[in-house]
Amino acid sequence: MQQMKRDNDVMRSDRLKQVMQEIDTNFDEKNTGHSKFSKFVHDAATKGLLRVTKLENGQFEVDLPTDAR
Repeated sequence: MQQMKRDNDVMRSDRLKQVMQEIDTNFDEKNTGHSKFSKFVHDAATKGLLRVTKLENGQFEVDLPTDAR
């Protein structure tokens, strides 16, 4: 998320997955017990690691939690 912010990147969950895979080519949400990346993202949001907003088009916008800005 911080790398995406620094790069003025699009703050969507699909881009977050791409960035995570660029950082760690072995990243797979299934290895964390999540069948889909959206479930991984929602779990992270529940734990306060990021904020998620569902857009009208169905995509998920992601951001750092308020206290991490």
